[in-house]
Amino acid sequence: MAEVIQWSLLGLILLLLLGLYRQVGLLTPANARATTRGGPMVGRRLPGSLLQKLNEVVPEKASDGATLAFVHESCTGCQRLLSDLNLVPTVVKAEVVLVLRRPSWQFGEAVKELNVPIISDAEGQLWRECGITETPLVVRIGPGGRVLEREVTHDVSRVAPAKP
Repeated sequence: MAEVIQWSLLGLILLLLLGLYRQVGLLTPANARATTRGGPMVGRRLPGSLLQKLNEVVPEKASDGATLAFVHESCTGCQRLLSDLNLVPTVVKAEVVLVLRRPSWQFGEAVKELNVPIISDAEGQLWRECGITETPLVVRIGPGGRVLEREVTHDVSRVAPAKP
């Protein structure tokens, strides 16, 4: 009987270790997780369809680089990002381009009043191609559309380059 209990405990410990191994992402530092979870990865190029839309909205940003903010209207962090957006020009030198996923008419109209470039992803295809799973996601890209930095944050200045 004691042998059966020992083998059962050993099996339970093995299962716990396997579970821990699968969840090893939870044990990595927060700054490492921020660059490896859903969404565009640092060092990789954004999908061509998003770069094409960016070029249509702000042609000069597509070649020089840009700061993109992926926001959704039901996200409270996104609402905070949008309310702080008027402070961004005084802190950072990059203009922020909003990427909205399936915006309602009212939300789209309200965001237009912010006077910032907007890429509207009505079908959600751009978000799927980028693998966006968390919001608000702020991504800074360099020339050619390579991701230089990314973070899930309502504070654009954490990712966008600061003014000198």
